[in-house]
Amino acid sequence: MRTITTVCMLLLLAACSDDSNDEEQESSADEQELQELEAEVQNIEEQLQQTEAELESVQEQREALYEENMQLKDDVLTMKEQQLEERQQADERLSEQDEVRHAVYDFFFAMHDGDADRLQDLTSSAVEVDEAEEVLRMMDEEPERSMHFIQLQQTAALHAEDVVVDGESAFAEVSMFEAEEDELSLRGIVEIEWEKDDAWQVVSMQYLQ
Repeated sequence: MRTITTVCMLLLLAACSDDSNDEEQESSADEQELQELEAEVQNIEEQLQQTEAELESVQEQREALYEENMQLKDDVLTMKEQQLEERQQADERLSEQDEVRHAVYDFFFAMHDGDADRLQDLTSSAVEVDEAEEVLRMMDEEPERSMHFIQLQQTAALHAEDVVVDGESAFAEVSMFEAEEDELSLRGIVEIEWEKDDAWQVVSMQYLQ
């Protein structure tokens, strides 16, 4: 009887020992799984931090590129405006030079025709038109100078190419050519100073050659 009791107790103790081992194994597995999950969470957090840093860097680059692009657009617009302004100024200079050239030719033909009324329109108060003597007198110069009306009978060509406009003032060098056989020869050069009021008017003139 005692032997049976002893065997039963041994069996009971073995069963309890097996249950304890199973519980320890399950606890160890749970702890390992928890550690693995914690490590995975830590890894994901690190990846998130790295991704956030990369996104922040990309955003900074995007903002820098946007500012650079806007600056380039401003520069291009400024250059276009400058080019347009320079083109307009160049066109205005060419237009004013053309106006002076037309006035030059008109002035020479008025002298040739002895058209005193037209000469009055084309000269400022600094120039006196003497119709009787066919003379232009530069009244503001010391000593006073005078020039006879230029006649164009022997003039084959007039060139007023050298025209400089500076605001409301202008200078024009007019070359007069005469025909000799099959070629043109320089007859003389006249320098004319102009001022613009409502229109271009002669202030002074003189022979350069």
